[in-house]
Amino acid sequence: MKQQLDKTGVLYHSLSRGRIKLLIIFVLLFVMFLCYTVSIMPYLEKRAFGAVPVDESNFAVSGTVEVTKEYKADKAIAKIYGYALKEQSYWENDKYFFSVKLDELTSSGLAYTASGAILNPDTDVETDPVAVKVDFINIGGVKTAVLSMGDAVVKKDMTVDGILTEISPLILENLSGVLPEGEMISKYMLDIRGIDMGSEFSDILFWFLYIALLLFLGIKLVIYYINPLKHPTYKQLEKYGETAMVIQDIETQFKARAEKTAKDETRTADWIMTKKSFYHKVEKNFTAKGSFKYTPYEK
Repeated sequence: MKQQLDKTGVLYHSLSRGRIKLLIIFVLLFVMFLCYTVSIMPYLEKRAFGAVPVDESNFAVSGTVEVTKEYKADKAIAKIYGYALKEQSYWENDKYFFSVKLDELTSSGLAYTASGAILNPDTDVETDPVAVKVDFINIGGVKTAVLSMGDAVVKKDMTVDGILTEISPLILENLSGVLPEGEMISKYMLDIRGIDMGSEFSDILFWFLYIALLLFLGIKLVIYYINPLKHPTYKQLEKYGETAMVIQDIETQFKARAEKTAKDETRTADWIMTKKSFYHKVEKNFTAKGSFKYTPYEK
């Protein structure tokens, strides 16, 4: 039979206070979780649904760069990055990972090591497993650079998945030597090396940890509401004997004569109760030969 708890007692007051505080924290965390989920939705959609076809008409007005002989890349950024940044990437309808058909694929004659050193695309690429090749494709009538791994098989009319990210200053500088002066190319390049956005993995990992935390707190709350005796305030009393008797004894003593001995501590003849963040810690007020001994209080 379900034990009837004294809802006017100090133990039940502690239980109610702890449950309410935990519920408030759960609600706040849940609201934050929803906001966080909205912010990383593009990453979640990529994991769940993969790439989406790029809208060529939208991409055609996304901006171009004029190739000039005078262009010089800043030495600090003269390398090929192995990641993409949201603020430097082409976004369309809150997506960034696109599926593109490689029509009119042509070689630029450029290839690089990961550090940015120029390679011969016809020879050195085959000996460098982390080499990056640069080709050209047409997206919505705009000439666009496409980056692929040196050993990747990339052919005309293939459909590939990749991230459209701001063209590398290093590539832009080198293109000035292989393209006609004044040629217009897209300010974004298609990177099909299988890379992720800079913080994508950590964001999604944190999202799963967030879910685990909410599940943990949610289960705790349900348990505490369904069975209050599972709450730490009551659960800790099992070690002192038959729980119902211990609860009755504590409530009787604290109603009869309780003495506040510190800011968060109250004592009776047999019990010490200390207020914690989410529960009240209950201890015996004396020991017998180093071990707790339960002796019910009697008037």
